[in-house]
Amino acid sequence: MFGVPCILNEPYDLDVGKYAVFTWYGCDVVLTGVPNVPKPSSSSPLVSAYVTEDQNFSMLAAVNVHGRLEQARENALASQGRGPVVVIVGPTDTGKSTLSRILCAYAARRNKRPIMVDLDPGQSDLAPPGALAANPVDVENLSVEDGLSTGGALVYYYGFASPGEAPDYYKKCVEKLASTIEARWAMDPSRRASGCIVNTCGWVEGEGYNLLVHAIETFKADVVLVMGQDLLLNKVKKSLPESCVVIKLPVSGGATVRNREFRKQSRDRKIRDYFNGARIAGVSLTPTSQDISFDDVVILRIPNKEDIAEEGIRPVGKASAIDPNRARPVTLDGSLEHCLLGISHAQSEADVLHKNVAGFVHVQRVDVATRTLTLLCPQKGPLPGKYLVMGGIKWIDASGS
Repeated sequence: MFGVPCILNEPYDLDVGKYAVFTWYGCDVVLTGVPNVPKPSSSSPLVSAYVTEDQNFSMLAAVNVHGRLEQARENALASQGRGPVVVIVGPTDTGKSTLSRILCAYAARRNKRPIMVDLDPGQSDLAPPGALAANPVDVENLSVEDGLSTGGALVYYYGFASPGEAPDYYKKCVEKLASTIEARWAMDPSRRASGCIVNTCGWVEGEGYNLLVHAIETFKADVVLVMGQDLLLNKVKKSLPESCVVIKLPVSGGATVRNREFRKQSRDRKIRDYFNGARIAGVSLTPTSQDISFDDVVILRIPNKEDIAEEGIRPVGKASAIDPNRARPVTLDGSLEHCLLGISHAQSEADVLHKNVAGFVHVQRVDVATRTLTLLCPQKGPLPGKYLVMGGIKWIDASGS
């Protein structure tokens, strides 16, 4: 499942989501769900499960790519050089995330430790929505039920579900993520040889394409894998130097279109799981609500495209008051309720958007009269920093938990 071996006759309790089970030799897969009498409901896994007819083409392509990457990693180990940096691109719902997980899992099973990077702030596999993140992958933090354990992820809070909301700051987050990875590799050449797999969002036209090329160049990619689309393949080849290998891969027959509502539900579930744990057997976390004084925190907002557009109507000759890479103070009032905030590692206000975050809190209530915020926190105790970063991500826990 996504490159992680399943044990024969072992039951697995899976959270809500889309899953792909693959076998080279054939197998029987037994699905059970909530009993429905006289027949399963439309939401039951017994109805939505199917067998794809792609004749293994997509998996053969993935294995072939893995073989080439593994050879590059062995060469990098021998020469103490950098391993392959792979960027996966393509429109939405073409299997980019699935391929990135498979390639990372295959590498881990060969005793390598590649870094998985997710640059899709709307549907990240590594962090709550609005984040750009990186996480090393090895056999110890991979499992069928939980996927990739992300306890040690490096996270920058971009703050929006789409790169188009604040493109200048999105670029800055990509650059900081890439430079931090390079700095960590410099301290551990053996891990540097494992390289990294970079997953991107599905916005591949107009400004989205420009952001895509920026990410490829920023990470100094050796290989770009293009999922399915010939037009994008040709554009990428023309935009990149010949030293960067560009390969077209087939779209998996199991790839399905996810509508806007499904994506919104996925983002909500990702936030809920961050605080409460995934809803599978035996896995739960205990978040805590804490009252924090207005005086104990500084909340800053990431300027978005609307802020930048306002600069176009300022009087001629007046200096710009907005730096797209500098956070703006937030008025502490009811508008903050339900916002997801990143806890910055910054030691000063000017440095907030240049630092990664230690974690996230959720604003449950704002009491202006008593000047207190009620925050949902992953654990008890003081916050790891006083600077909180606000974007455009909000969440209302429909479960009431």
